[in-house]
Amino acid sequence: MKKIILASNSPSRAELLRRANIEFIQNGVDFNEDAIDTKVPKDFAYLASKGKLEVAKRESLGLR
Repeated sequence: MKKIILASNSPSRAELLRRANIEFIQNGVDFNEDAIDTKVPKDFAYLASKGKLEVAKRESLGLR
């Protein structure tokens, strides 16, 4: 089974995955969530996730 990558340093997000018995690798990335300009929680979650994914993809390709 493949493990997912949690691109977050959040202990609470990691705990949620552990409690759900989901195997994962925690590898937080350097992404500035403060730069996200929205007050809509759903939009914030989407933009933060997308931004972290892009950083993680660049880092995995050695494109820091």
